[in-house]
Amino acid sequence: SSFNFIAPSAFYNREQRDLTTDERNGANYSVRESMLQLDAGHTFGKSAEGRIGIQMGYRDYTVPAASRYGRSGGGTVFGVTGRWILDSQDDPVTPRSGAYITLRAAQYFQAPQTSGYAKSEATLSYAAALTQRITILTGLKSGWTLSGAAPQPEQFLLGGPYNMTALAYGELRGTSYRYASGGIRYRVTPQSTLLGGALHLGVYLESVNARRDDGSHGDYTDLQIAAILPSRFGPVSAGFALGSKGTKRLYVNIGRLN
Repeated sequence: SSFNFIAPSAFYNREQRDLTTDERNGANYSVRESMLQLDAGHTFGKSAEGRIGIQMGYRDYTVPAASRYGRSGGGTVFGVTGRWILDSQDDPVTPRSGAYITLRAAQYFQAPQTSGYAKSEATLSYAAALTQRITILTGLKSGWTLSGAAPQPEQFLLGGPYNMTALAYGELRGTSYRYASGGIRYRVTPQSTLLGGALHLGVYLESVNARRDDGSHGDYTDLQIAAILPSRFGPVSAGFALGSKGTKRLYVNIGRLN
């Protein structure tokens, strides 16, 4: 059934964002933010929802004094956000059928290190079972800065498992980007094991084009081999990726991936 809802929320976040771009020197940002959000939304049956909200708070960027790149600064954040999600996949970790689609947009009227900016992003993940054990997977993502100039830490950040796996988080960033992936996943064990769900092995090819502040483009492709186990303690995965520019990355992850 469908219904309307109001969803207030508050969060505090502190993280390190080490940004580089296509092997260029970047900036080591320590980001702190405290935010309040008030959303109004509507659910469309059991598989989709849309919401629009107001976000306000404070965000601070700190760069080490010895850094030659980036700049420190903080200030008030005020903006309007929107989101629409459709989830028809049969499993959140190892889907065999269905689509997962997200559309996000935000207009920030106030934000540190900028006079305001607007950005949007769309993602699609689709799964189709080829046999009882084999599933074909495809993914598409794209983001755009529609107006203004987003601060470096708030640009689109790429890197990490299933988001250009051969790169570290934030190693590739851009004011806009286009991403595509395709893969095949094989179920190795029965549906239920002592540890929880079935063990899966997958091979994935990822490619991205990101546009930088200066108008130049960064292009990457990587090949990933991964093992995924939906355990009783949450999803566990491990993989290895080799990138088109010689980058290599081995990872182990507990929790849901991108």
